[in-house]
Amino acid sequence: MTNNRTSKDSWDKESRVINKLPPLSTSVFLDVVESFQFKHVAWGSEGHLHSAELAVYLNCPVISLNSDLFLVNSDSPMPYCFIPLDSIFWEVKRLNVQCERCETLRKTCSVLSCKRFCLSNSPLKCLNPKLFPLLPLLLGNDYTKIVHVPRIDGVPRPQYPPEWSERLCEVDTRVNWLSQFNNDDLTKPLRAILSEVGKEQLVEMGNRMMKYVFVYIIDSLEPGQEMAQFLNLSPRLYRPRTRQWNMRDIYTDAFKSVLHCFCSCGNEEVSENVEPSGNSVNAGTVVDIMYKWPVSLVNKFRRSECATYALDALYVRGGVVLKVVCEDIDLPQSVNKVSEELRAMQYNVLLGLEDRLELIEAKCYGLIDHSVTEHTLLNGEFQPMRVSCRPYRLDQTEQSLEEFMSEHFGQTQLTDPFDRQLYWTISFWFRNSQIACNQCEKVSDSPVVLAFSAFAYVSKFTRINNRQISELIDHFQMICESAISCEEFRISLVHQLTELQLVAYELSLLRELVSGIMQSGKELRQTSETEKYSVWRMFGSCRLIYWLTICLEQIPSSDRIQYLTTKMIPELIGRRWNRTTQSTVQQAVIAFASLLKAIQTKDEQHSSSSPLLLCS
Repeated sequence: MTNNRTSKDSWDKESRVINKLPPLSTSVFLDVVESFQFKHVAWGSEGHLHSAELAVYLNCPVISLNSDLFLVNSDSPMPYCFIPLDSIFWEVKRLNVQCERCETLRKTCSVLSCKRFCLSNSPLKCLNPKLFPLLPLLLGNDYTKIVHVPRIDGVPRPQYPPEWSERLCEVDTRVNWLSQFNNDDLTKPLRAILSEVGKEQLVEMGNRMMKYVFVYIIDSLEPGQEMAQFLNLSPRLYRPRTRQWNMRDIYTDAFKSVLHCFCSCGNEEVSENVEPSGNSVNAGTVVDIMYKWPVSLVNKFRRSECATYALDALYVRGGVVLKVVCEDIDLPQSVNKVSEELRAMQYNVLLGLEDRLELIEAKCYGLIDHSVTEHTLLNGEFQPMRVSCRPYRLDQTEQSLEEFMSEHFGQTQLTDPFDRQLYWTISFWFRNSQIACNQCEKVSDSPVVLAFSAFAYVSKFTRINNRQISELIDHFQMICESAISCEEFRISLVHQLTELQLVAYELSLLRELVSGIMQSGKELRQTSETEKYSVWRMFGSCRLIYWLTICLEQIPSSDRIQYLTTKMIPELIGRRWNRTTQSTVQQAVIAFASLLKAIQTKDEQHSSSSPLLLCS
């Protein structure tokens, strides 16, 4: 919307606008990807590591810019192949010969030149590859902070290139320090690292470090196979059933040996599985965030029907950085504040699941003092905000999904899923939006609500009546071009529309999350295409909703409903007045009137402050 401005518009506040894609853009992109039948998956945790697992199983290269992929080790006898994205030459070359696929399709075979990662040309060439999984302990990553090893300071280069940053010099120093342990005895570097840990924390820290190491060691037989089956892929070449070596066993034995040595010096005993006495979960098995989750919930994440920001907040130290969207950064309240309760509800539902599985302590590293950390924009800068969380166990036997939504977001006589979603979105947004509450006393008085809901029904019913999306876009564009231009860009309206998108999006995510847990043990149900598309199609043209709101503001509040039903909705649907158009107008007007009645009833009952029971 912000890019489609007319010459009459004044953008004196442009510097105050964070110009990013809207929150639902990812959903639209995924819908397009699915329409072209591209195979895709949303990773549950660190996507690059799952990519490596899949690449090892399928015996194909993985292409990325993520430096963690340099460190991955595999037990597979087939080589793990990593191609750095910046090594690809984006110039298409035609081959004189054809590959099997191009020959079958009778097409010319074209390729892009690239270079695979080669250890001999790498800064890591001085290291034995078996030591690679230890680098995250020394350099730090999403899972762990840097381990303090004083003796590292004594192994710097005599002189660093002037263009190297301080961080790059530090990395090089630590790599050089680790290279002194290039023999096959892993106990020596582990002994040097663990010697800095106090004896009262030795076993716990040792198990935690072992878990971090296991993240970078790929089991070539199981994880990739599971993901390949989900994507309906199979390896092209014969895969041996045996491993070359078992890196996990090698590291487990090394950790055991070092911990036994340290603890025996202090007359302490270490259990055979190197686990703290109070924890019955094996450290190696909890590397996967989705460990013991119901299949229905795992598939929700893999199909992108649930958001991964909840996983970052709960399962990663340091919390989650919320996406930057269009908002007015001069306002004291971030745009993400409006949907904070919805995100807290998702955290609470996931915590309830982990509580039932007795895995909170083993998995939820982002939970500190019953809170998670969200990094959000305040005054133009990212700042950490603490969000209180409490486990909420879903009643999987007595409660339905619709009962759950009605309990927490309000009862309504509306029966259509689209109507209920729209009603809950508007009600929740108005109650939590600082701008909306300051401008209007009641939901039904808000020009943004009226314009948004009218457009949502126009978009819904014109699509149901088989009007092409491209035709609708052209029609909406024409209305925008003929709209009255205002003297100043209204960033407050953009801010409110972004808030509405966030609420609609996260309401849908919460619904899918709850559905994935409640379906456990029941017949799996996938979200229908109509349900999936309905949310983002409510916002098919935010630019048009922007202009409709401005037009409504110029109409007396007592005349706005009549103006919407008699003029605005018919004009939005189109001027070709035939039987189909007339039917569409009637459907949209009736649905809009029903929604408005439900909203006005809520206003009259003064129930805008209904409690959200999941929030602390």
